[in-house]
Amino acid sequence: PPFFAQSLTTAAGQEIVGAQELIAGVENLSGCVVTLDALHTVHKTFEVTVVSSQADFLVCVKGNADDLRRKAEQILRRNGEDVQRSRTVDKGHGRIEVRHIEVAPTTPIETGWPHTHVVCRVTRQRETQRRGQAVSTSSEQVYYVGSFAPSRYTPEQVLRLIRGHWSIENGLHHRKDRSMDEDRNRASAKGCGRVMCCIRSIA
Repeated sequence: PPFFAQSLTTAAGQEIVGAQELIAGVENLSGCVVTLDALHTVHKTFEVTVVSSQADFLVCVKGNADDLRRKAEQILRRNGEDVQRSRTVDKGHGRIEVRHIEVAPTTPIETGWPHTHVVCRVTRQRETQRRGQAVSTSSEQVYYVGSFAPSRYTPEQVLRLIRGHWSIENGLHHRKDRSMDEDRNRASAKGCGRVMCCIRSIA
């Protein structure tokens, strides 16, 4: 299913607390990997996922946790011999996308963040083609931290976890935002907004 649980937030900025309550309230997360976007690079979210739910996390790291991002970059640069690497190539719809992933071990002492045992860097290179000719190219690097041991998953499996996260974002949220124009919906009757959200998710 596209989703199996949701949490109501009644005001802007409550997504972090809502996610923490949702993770803590879901049963049988033990052994699972919870993937989260950069908004949830929060100490308490890490604690709730690992301690309360007995699960692991894989979280994108961006500017809202710039200290962690810099440390991840340093760890990958310093631990050259311990870095595991992999590469995938996808072609289709006039686009070629190459993904490089680098995975290195770390510790909470090294990062200053609880339960962090692996850092990752994903480099995405995209080339759009038309009639066999490149018309545009782009490249980006994204960092991640995880609570699982580097030996638990291969770099290819970590990359699949990351892509699985974005398949939900693109397959559910993007459609609701673009096709259904959800962000501009102003349903104000009590409970109506939540009901409409559920209907859109099912549709």
